[in-house]
Amino acid sequence: MIAERRAFGERLRRQRQHKNLSLTEIATSTKVGGSHYAALERGDCSRWPGGVYNRAFIRAYAKAVGLDPDETAAEFAEYFESAPPSAAPGEVASVQTAEPARPPLRLGIEPDPYEAEKRFVRIAALLIVDLLAVIALAATGMLFSTASFWICLACASIGYQMASRVVRSIPRSSSADKAPSTAAAHVENPEPAQP
Repeated sequence: MIAERRAFGERLRRQRQHKNLSLTEIATSTKVGGSHYAALERGDCSRWPGGVYNRAFIRAYAKAVGLDPDETAAEFAEYFESAPPSAAPGEVASVQTAEPARPPLRLGIEPDPYEAEKRFVRIAALLIVDLLAVIALAATGMLFSTASFWICLACASIGYQMASRVVRSIPRSSSADKAPSTAAAHVENPEPAQP
């Protein structure tokens, strides 16, 4: 089998040389590393990635050197892809128990187990800050008016809600947005270039 692989690789090398192509030129045109094709010409594809990639590599090489890609890929599969071992004529094939099929590997992002706890703490802290701010506004209102605590609390909570909505509705501008406008403001009546 090794001799057949080497003969196959040698035949491909001769075809490449007949077309006056270097391995670098083929590697550039096929986007496959030249070391893969050098190994193919030596009859050693042990470092090739395998499967569909092997067929794609050999088809690209065959097309580049002017061979029929289908025939070359079929011949490559005959020499380099291993067939399942078969029992000798005089031997009885042993019955192999099939392993249970594993489910396909699926990647997923697991949620952080502490994320819900962190979010709860963050919301609780913001709630406490909001309540303290409303109570402080209500106490300030009681100092400067004759209204009861509950009326001041209601007015403070309504005022706080309105102020927070106004603040959230103001669009935030970054320094990158401001830079072009200031640069444009400095350009006033540019003079045309004199020849």
